[in-house]
Amino acid sequence: MDPRESRDNIESLAESLRKLEERISRLESYLGMQLAEAQLEPVPGKEEDEEELEFEVGQKWFAKAGIVVLAFGMAFVLTFPYQGLPPFLPSLFGVAVAAGMILLAHSWRASYILISQYLFGAGLALVYFSILRLFFFSDTPPLEPDSPAGILLLILVVAGILAVALRRDSIYLTGLGLLYGFGAALVLDHPFVVLAAITFLAVYIMLTRVQKGWNSILVLGTALAYFTHLLFSLGNPILGHEIQIISAPGIGIWFLLLYALLFAAATLRRPGPQTEGLGVVVASGLNVAGSYGIFLVLTLTSFQEAFVVSHLAVSVLFLTLAVLFWVEERSRFSTFIYSMFGYMALSVALLKAFTPPDVFVWLSLQSILVLSTAIWFRSRFIVVANFVIFLAIVIGYLVVSEGESGMSIGFGVVSLISARILNWQQDRLELKTEMMRNAYLTVAFCAFPYALVYLMPEGTASLSWVGVALFYYLMSALVKKHKYRWMGHLTLGLTVLYIMVIGIIQLEQTYRILSFLVLGCVLLVVSIFFTRLRARRRTEGGTDNPSET
Repeated sequence: MDPRESRDNIESLAESLRKLEERISRLESYLGMQLAEAQLEPVPGKEEDEEELEFEVGQKWFAKAGIVVLAFGMAFVLTFPYQGLPPFLPSLFGVAVAAGMILLAHSWRASYILISQYLFGAGLALVYFSILRLFFFSDTPPLEPDSPAGILLLILVVAGILAVALRRDSIYLTGLGLLYGFGAALVLDHPFVVLAAITFLAVYIMLTRVQKGWNSILVLGTALAYFTHLLFSLGNPILGHEIQIISAPGIGIWFLLLYALLFAAATLRRPGPQTEGLGVVVASGLNVAGSYGIFLVLTLTSFQEAFVVSHLAVSVLFLTLAVLFWVEERSRFSTFIYSMFGYMALSVALLKAFTPPDVFVWLSLQSILVLSTAIWFRSRFIVVANFVIFLAIVIGYLVVSEGESGMSIGFGVVSLISARILNWQQDRLELKTEMMRNAYLTVAFCAFPYALVYLMPEGTASLSWVGVALFYYLMSALVKKHKYRWMGHLTLGLTVLYIMVIGIIQLEQTYRILSFLVLGCVLLVVSIFFTRLRARRRTEGGTDNPSET
């Protein structure tokens, strides 16, 4: 056969097979038929699952348990006093064993990956414990914790472990390194060294969180930092000292605010756009709760002379951080957490600066600030919580004053301002503010008459109520809201009831006559005004503007 003819036959056959495959594919597509390739794959059965679990236990769990048991065993060996031997010899032996574990882990890094990783971490732990052996577990330890050599040695060991952890990109080793670092700070037991060590580790945590994005390290480091500062403030009882509040050095409380700033920066400066996950929320909560909780305890017990100023500083710091979280990250949870603790610090400062019942008036004025920032942060929860707290403040004022001074007129002013703020910025909230505005207006409606009964001279309370009603009518005309007209109506009605019941019985003849004449004239003037207003609107063919709310 001619080679050219043979080649043509092969190409023709290949073309026919290609067309046949296309026809079969179109037919399968038309009939909805697909090859169930997944069914061709072997499905692991019960025996395979059990075998996989067996290897999981034998390979991973036993490796972890074995390394941990080995490390604890070596630590117990080092705790023996070893009478008659040079005091530095057990530590030297421990370092030698740790070096052997690290070398073995290095040689097994390819063949036994998991065992190598765990063995390496145990070796670093044994190095750290061997250095601690120089300070403890001996009648005559070679080094004192506060000696320059001891401080330098612990710093070098901890810094080396943290550097190795970052180089190996290991969260596990980083967490252990932080634990060793904060433990070393307590071991050194010198106030300025402890504060400096916590600050250094806080900077390390911040940089690690920014570079690596490890939320778990931030949460762990935040908890360890504040726990270490708390133990230091309680006299460092883990070294056997008596538990007592340590007020020296005086600048110690300000380091708490420095930690808070560093840990906040760790979540504020994120390595790219991220959602605010659980780790960030927990870290923010631990940060403000730890810093302000310890700060509050210390200032209540030892720093009374600067109590108000210090808590005002905390309030400014937390509110500034809340603003930064909102502006930079549009964060809802962290913004809420920092702002609420900022308001709390401001409330504590007011409670210390003023005495009851006047302090409740100042706290109510604070609620205007809270409401304004809550609207800016678009936080529905803060708006609702602020009203509940404001109502509790009003009730607290009444309980503490025991009705002797009635109610401060400031509560009514705060209520009106709050209602106007809600109406002015209602579009910024994803919350219908109608109910909240009505609630504030209700408080104002009750506060003004009740307060004026005690503030005004005897017999003139009803006249002052008429003035309040006229103020409401003026407000209605200015802001074009018929709610204020209704408040004026109700206040006039309350005035009529008061005069008809209380005025006739208790008021002197002069005040009784004056009250009746003034109220009667005002009622007639109001009636004439609304009669003419209705007539004019009927003439114009319209009614009250339905948009006036």
